Amino acid sequence: MTSLRLPLALLIAASAFALTGCSPEAAVPSAPPSAEAEPLFASDEEALAAAEAAYAEYLAVSNEILESGGVGEEELRPLVSDQVFEDESASYAERRAKNWRSVGSTELVSTKLQQSSETASGAEVIAFVCVSYLDVDVVGPDDVSVVNPDRPPYVTFEAVVSFDSEGKWRLERNEFWEASESCE
Repeated sequence: MTSLRLPLALLIAASAFALTGCSPEAAVPSAPPSAEAEPLFASDEEALAAAEAAYAEYLAVSNEILESGGVGEEELRPLVSDQVFEDESASYAERRAKNWRSVGSTELVSTKLQQSSETASGAEVIAFVCVSYLDVDVVGPDDVSVVNPDRPPYVTFEAVVSFDSEGKWRLERNEFWEASESCE
């Protein structure tokens, strides 16, 4: 009788082992691989054009704040990173303290692409932007210019603009690169 129990126990163990291989979890197929997301920009030219438009909008808002003597800086907040906002706010505060205001506006003259890359949430474009100060004066409370007569007419910045998957942008970095007599 002992010999009959051993094969029966082996048969039960084998059946249990076979049944675990047939569990419903094993029958669920794995998900198909996800499709690659389309790039936000079809070309470097398109990426540069988007960055240029974003920077022009940033300049327009900045010009309004400077022309008002540094008042209204909160208008800039949704367009820039915390670091850019902090840097710009310090400049606006200085203008308010000195009662200085701009007359005329800076103008975006040219852009040159450094790099465009896709990110997990959209894209990032790094470009050199050349800004003209030819038509800008800064005046004090007595409407007398406080601009150094040796001020270069053009300044180049390295700008980093991020775009989310919807195309909404933010100026992440805006660092002085060089002052010059032209944008070439």
